[in-house]
Amino acid sequence: MHRWVLAICIAAIIVACGGDEAGSPERAAPADVRIVTLAPHLAEIVFAAGAGQHLVGVSAYSDYPETVEDLPIVSDGFQLNAEALLAVEPTVILAWGGGGQSRMRELAASLDIALVEIAGRRLQDVAPAIRRVGELAGTSAAAKSAAERFEASLEDLKGAAEPLTVFYQIGQQPLYTVGGQHFIADLIARCGGVNAFADLSEAAPTVAVEAVVAADPDVILTTEGAVDDATKLWSKWPSLTAVTKRQILGVPGDLVNRPGPRLAQGAAAVCEALQSASSED
Repeated sequence: MHRWVLAICIAAIIVACGGDEAGSPERAAPADVRIVTLAPHLAEIVFAAGAGQHLVGVSAYSDYPETVEDLPIVSDGFQLNAEALLAVEPTVILAWGGGGQSRMRELAASLDIALVEIAGRRLQDVAPAIRRVGELAGTSAAAKSAAERFEASLEDLKGAAEPLTVFYQIGQQPLYTVGGQHFIADLIARCGGVNAFADLSEAAPTVAVEAVVAADPDVILTTEGAVDDATKLWSKWPSLTAVTKRQILGVPGDLVNRPGPRLAQGAAAVCEALQSASSED
């Protein structure tokens, strides 16, 4: 499985399970906060909030900023490694929240570690997440500034001049996309696109090639590296509008697939792609 596919599948779980915060992190004074994160985007949020010095453990695939690659891995994204967790002596676990987290909650409670669930369902969840981490770590001023920069970046986005139907491709076999409740669907809409599978409630559903052909998207977006050769793949269906107009475009995976602070850069890349596609009409 390509790294990008695994990343988006983890992001899909974040969306499907995104919930309210839990735990009692206020019992730890900010100066004593030791944070572990259970998803790559949460590590990015911690640094964006000015709390990088409090991060002591991360999940697998955490790679930004580079310094997190030197931190102990305490989770594979789905399960906690209790031994690794205890070794870093955290006071707060940041999780992606919601249903399916009962075992993590039980483990955290048994170890007397606060577990805080950070929402990552929609595009508008990112800025509040940055602010929340700032509150936990005592870096509210830095977090507020970062959150405001993120929100301002989204406000400055300029999308396609005319609505474009967009198929967002994740992987190849099976063929994944994003449903209407995914933050990437929000991003596409913000850039003037219409998600070809917005009517699907599942976060990252599998779809048949025939369904894509029936949707006849104006643009096919795929994360760079997720598909061996998207143009070659879809050229088998020359009647597709995206094929006819040569609008099979790549966007940077880590910037688009993670609901963290760099999503603003990912949004800019998507908007630029859709602007380019609309100018070709």
